[in-house]
Amino acid sequence: MKKYMIIFLFIFVLLAACGTTGGGQAGSGEAAGPTGTNEHVMIDWVDFVKLNDVQYTGLHQSVIANPDRIGKQIGKVKFKVADNVTNPQYRVKNGDAAFLAKGTKIYAVEQKPNYVAVKDKREVNGYKLFFADHAEGEFNQYLKDMDKDKMEKIEIYHQNAAAKPKLLNQISQQKDIESLIGLLDSGEPHTHFKPNHSQGPVERYQIVIYTNHPIAHTNMISYDHEKWFWHPGSTEILSNKIEKYLSR
Repeated sequence: MKKYMIIFLFIFVLLAACGTTGGGQAGSGEAAGPTGTNEHVMIDWVDFVKLNDVQYTGLHQSVIANPDRIGKQIGKVKFKVADNVTNPQYRVKNGDAAFLAKGTKIYAVEQKPNYVAVKDKREVNGYKLFFADHAEGEFNQYLKDMDKDKMEKIEIYHQNAAAKPKLLNQISQQKDIESLIGLLDSGEPHTHFKPNHSQGPVERYQIVIYTNHPIAHTNMISYDHEKWFWHPGSTEILSNKIEKYLSR
């Protein structure tokens, strides 16, 4: 009888120990799941900042055309949620930003109340733009939607993620603008294209298209040492003729 009691107690203790495995307080980068067990929760934050009850989303195809249009400071970041918030039920507050550091100053854009800006040396003309989520689109962010007759100038920069963009070329002659835009418009869709990294890192170039609007359109062109390509919506392969506009 004692033998069976010892076996029973051993099994009970073993089951109890297993039941506590994985319990305890969630660590960094984790959040307790709805059942009370630990689940790794990865929050894919949108690049945003919230100010005065308005949430703004970072723009990747727009830059300020003239930094003189940056207005006065209207706020600053109080809390960076990325790397600090792991609760998917977290409610964004005024002063929160996804990736901007605490203390980052937020500026108005003159005569453009739906835009705000923050200083960023990695952006052309020195500022990153954010657009109010609730607002109607007041500027065509995509090349296909732009009025090509109103294009006044195109600048081309060599991009380095850790440094200020380097200006390579400035195009202001209408025939040259039309030629470059024609090459971009004639890109061939290639959904399954993968860059070749065997000859070194992919080179990245930024084109900035200016009109009479205070916000300029921008996009990236890449070169893997074999092919030129870009992503105006989906991946497209560009003619090698575009190289003459991107020469350093």
